[in-house]
Amino acid sequence: MRNPYLTSIIIPVFNGAKFISSALDSVFKQDYPHFEVIVVNDGSTDKSDSIIKSYDVRYIKQYNQGVAVARNNGVNIASGEFLAFLDQDDIWLPNKLSLQIDQFKTQKNLGYVLSHQILHLENGFAKPYWLKPEQLNQPIIGYLPSTLMVRTETFKKIGYFNDKFDIGSDSEWFFRAKGLDIEMKIMQEVLVRRLIHNSNQSHSVGDSHMELLRIVKQALVKKHQKSNDK
Repeated sequence: MRNPYLTSIIIPVFNGAKFISSALDSVFKQDYPHFEVIVVNDGSTDKSDSIIKSYDVRYIKQYNQGVAVARNNGVNIASGEFLAFLDQDDIWLPNKLSLQIDQFKTQKNLGYVLSHQILHLENGFAKPYWLKPEQLNQPIIGYLPSTLMVRTETFKKIGYFNDKFDIGSDSEWFFRAKGLDIEMKIMQEVLVRRLIHNSNQSHSVGDSHMELLRIVKQALVKKHQKSNDK
């Protein structure tokens, strides 16, 4: 009998050989057993391919198209009632899936769930200037794919990640979800450890700020249109 709470875990990878084993190990150490793992190799040129193939996962290999396309292609073959996303350099705590599934079991109208996260620096890597000291090694809200679990039907209602945004496709998705008034919950538990290192996309601070401005402007336009339609 098919488990009604099957979760499809989607992991995009681009030159992630340094990190992907730790990410995948954290998935297979989950105390919730009903999941499938979909890894999308977005044109890596390092040893990511051979590492990924050593795990029991569903595997997509594509030419480099960006993280949004990689996540969307994973969604397209997912068979779970729920979707969860994990970035190649993040780590889940062992109870991540079970605690979030419990939220859906008790709240039938819940569309998606986030959690808190902990940021930590890679060994030998100095704190970047944009990262505030109080954000390190302390629980903070994680508005990012690695903390997200969403009903598959809710994800498709909100829509796929927008590949017109190189860095902020996840932020744009959360803005769209908010604009649709989807019921959500932010769990107080820390369920993700996020590694800060010199390859993080968020290090492109100028580009990130520009994309965020575009996203906010787009959200405001949609909100204005929604108000006029009432």
